[in-house]
Amino acid sequence: MSKPDPSKHVHALSDLNRDRAAVIDEVVRRTGSHFTPKQMEDIVTDSLFWERKRLEGRSDPIRDALDGAFWKDLGSQLLNAGPSHEETVRFLMKKIVRHHADEIAGHYNDRVYNIATAAVPRGMGWLLQAFSWKSFRNLFVENVDLRRKIHLQGEIKQLQNLAKKGTVILVPTHFSNLDSVLVGWALFELGLPPFCYGAGLNLFTNPVFGFFMNNLGAYKVDRRKKHKLYKETLKHYSTVILERGCHSLFFPGGGRSRNGAFEKRIKLGLLSTAIDAYIANLLSQKADPNIYIVPCVISYHFVLEAATLIDDFLTEQGKSRYIIEDDESSKPKVVAQFLFNFLKTSSTIYLNFGQAIDPFGNLVDAEGVSLGAQGRPLDITSFVRSNGEICHNPQRDQEYTRLLGEKIVQRYKKENIALTSHFIAYAYFEYLRQKFGPADLFPLFRLSEAETTVSYKDFAAFTMPLLEHLHEEHQRGNLHLEPALRSTELRNILESAERNMGVYHTKRPLKLIRDSERESLACEDMKLLFYYHNRMEGYGLTSRDVVK
Repeated sequence: MSKPDPSKHVHALSDLNRDRAAVIDEVVRRTGSHFTPKQMEDIVTDSLFWERKRLEGRSDPIRDALDGAFWKDLGSQLLNAGPSHEETVRFLMKKIVRHHADEIAGHYNDRVYNIATAAVPRGMGWLLQAFSWKSFRNLFVENVDLRRKIHLQGEIKQLQNLAKKGTVILVPTHFSNLDSVLVGWALFELGLPPFCYGAGLNLFTNPVFGFFMNNLGAYKVDRRKKHKLYKETLKHYSTVILERGCHSLFFPGGGRSRNGAFEKRIKLGLLSTAIDAYIANLLSQKADPNIYIVPCVISYHFVLEAATLIDDFLTEQGKSRYIIEDDESSKPKVVAQFLFNFLKTSSTIYLNFGQAIDPFGNLVDAEGVSLGAQGRPLDITSFVRSNGEICHNPQRDQEYTRLLGEKIVQRYKKENIALTSHFIAYAYFEYLRQKFGPADLFPLFRLSEAETTVSYKDFAAFTMPLLEHLHEEHQRGNLHLEPALRSTELRNILESAERNMGVYHTKRPLKLIRDSERESLACEDMKLLFYYHNRMEGYGLTSRDVVK
């Protein structure tokens, strides 16, 4: 596949970088215009309260010290406003918005983009191919075909076409901090321009990812900031860059999946900017006003941060840390070990690009035309008219965004590529759940390896009906299966799962035991088994009709 010429494709992002100051000015103007004088005072006070509360944590001493000085000075100005109180409040609100917008706004560097796109195929290609000493010798002297290791499939031609007809918002599933690197390489490989994307502020200080994220258009999202003015600033920034034609990437779940399952609820804040930008494009009579949302499902046989993520999910479930700054992806040596171990196998990663949808949740055809329930073309401009005029309507648009979020969740399930590791983990965990029968899951996590040991014969008797049902679901078009999982030979599927799940984890969620007496399965880490099991929830595999 021919690679894109950056000079032809990065105009929107290059222009955004050139006009960064103007973009920030526009964000300040829009955010300020949304509030009355009374609301401004309340929102400035609210911002002060939440920022002081956040700074008590002191997770980043240098950044928090700078922020602390900013908010201390702002509080003093508010306290000493005197007779010009209303004017001071307006000034302070704009100052807060500019402070946030300057932190949020991304940077883009053509040279770094060229370096990254040249280095990733060679460096990552070496890392992701099967291990051999030849890899070390040829690391810097030959190119490696990454496409053998990372499989890109789905509605690729549609995505390439829609990127020329309007503005694309890619919404991938999110399981690892490696997702951004993989998706970035995939977009380049498909001949698409670089996308803007929001990333957690903590990742910008990550020695593995920080340099590239600071120079490839990523904008910062600080999930520790809870106040309304910050969220409004972030939304307006996203809207402005979409209006300027910058393709964007959202992880709509808000963060990595803690339990290994698909997102069941989508965070609607940034997603709502799709319809806001679409309406603004229509009002400005932009030549290519359409916004296209493209779901993308990423499938790993094993996940770098799985152990930390599932521990966090199970620790006081419901009170998990929303931001994890000390997981495996923050430690270069651990990442290197992960990748080195990966070299020993022929493991693969899948990215499946789903059919595009419009901001109202309707499927879109290859030419970018929205389709109704019967497959008939829709005039979606009628969805944003009131008394014949195109306009913003917050209540109406909020409902449209909610429906869009539900549609994305549905598409994730349908566009899922199930792997052998996912299916076997699901079947094995469900077997143990039914064998021990606790209403509460937590006793299962305390099972010893001996207690988890089960004969292959018993496991096969339990699992074959599940496999048959899975194949039926695949035939109905309810999900995709990797080639190895389309087999009816359970032993081959089991061996593939063990091989892939044993690459990285010190305690293996699945291992096969072969001795003179019998073949058995055993588990060294039930929490990890549960994590990979969760990817297959929602397909009816353990319904009464399947498990007898």
